Amino acid sequence: MEEKCKKAFEDGKNLAKTGKLPEIPTADEFKELCEKAEHYDSGFTIENLTEYLTQLLDREHNYNTIAEAIIAGLRASLKAMDRHPNAGITGFQHGWIVHHFLHKELSIKGPAQLLKYEDMLYPQYRNHFEKTITEDTWKYLQDAAKKRLEETNGPHPNVKAHWEAIVEGKIPFGYSINTR
Repeated sequence: MEEKCKKAFEDGKNLAKTGKLPEIPTADEFKELCEKAEHYDSGFTIENLTEYLTQLLDREHNYNTIAEAIIAGLRASLKAMDRHPNAGITGFQHGWIVHHFLHKELSIKGPAQLLKYEDMLYPQYRNHFEKTITEDTWKYLQDAAKKRLEETNGPHPNVKAHWEAIVEGKIPFGYSINTR
């Protein structure tokens, strides 16, 4: 398997020059290869993307490998679209795309935060782990709680009391408003 990964890595590095897609392994080898050879998305263009997506899907998958294939296809699509002459996104735009994608796919309706716990290794990220919310988030929570109280018929008494406390100004779960 290690040799196949190395060959796929070299094929992937040369993709932009040769137009030859890397050989994709059997379904059993697929997950390991995706982990070791993330470079697959490094040379994709709109012109060669469909062939790669077809190769990802034209094989037997199990519960895990289909998810890996879809992620590989999404990443390749992002890179191919970014390489198009009408595109060329910045790092900020890339972050926005990922953020927006997560909101859509996870049905996140309001403010959200993604924490990288590895950042706890660095003292400069202390503020990322404080139990604070922004004033905008607090306003969103109060408005959402008020709306749910008006529109929800018979919520559980504990939920109703929680929503009422939020509307009345009690910030839940020991959080405070970040005033910095």
